[in-house]
Amino acid sequence: MLRIVAGTAGAGALAWAVRIAVKRRLAASFVTLSFLLAAGIALVAGALSDRFVDAVLNPSQMGRIRMGVAAVGVFALITTFEAIRRTKLKEKYALLWIFPLLAILVLTIFTAPMQFLRDKFGMEYSSTMTAVVFVSLMSAVFVLAKNLSKTERNISTLTQEIALIKEKLRNCEIAKLRNPNDL
Repeated sequence: MLRIVAGTAGAGALAWAVRIAVKRRLAASFVTLSFLLAAGIALVAGALSDRFVDAVLNPSQMGRIRMGVAAVGVFALITTFEAIRRTKLKEKYALLWIFPLLAILVLTIFTAPMQFLRDKFGMEYSSTMTAVVFVSLMSAVFVLAKNLSKTERNISTLTQEIALIKEKLRNCEIAKLRNPNDL
């Protein structure tokens, strides 16, 4: 019974995603469309295959953590690409999020590098993944803070230059009012 419900829900999600894509509704975002497609495919595959369900719903704590991290990483990547597409995020800043997210996904999918880090530092998987995420985010924050500082310096310089230009313009207008024949 559960498989029938999952398969029906998956088919409904796929049909809804196709309907949104065909109508090209501007209100529907790429994130919504991607989520519907992923959910529909996962539900239909889960309804059709026992091995898929066992692989995705790994009952171990490690499997649940890996699936959670992978899901958050994929959602963050989709959101980043959607922000680029809607020109809400410049590409050079998007790279600050794309590279760490890809690294996290690679470490989630391929366990050998993560196992090396775990053995080297004597940490649990969740602690190692937290450390990787922390280092990635702190690197992105550092680059953003550096760019923010540079922008503030540029704004300060431009403000000073505008003040000097205004002062020169005011002096020219005063001189023009005093001696209108000296043009």
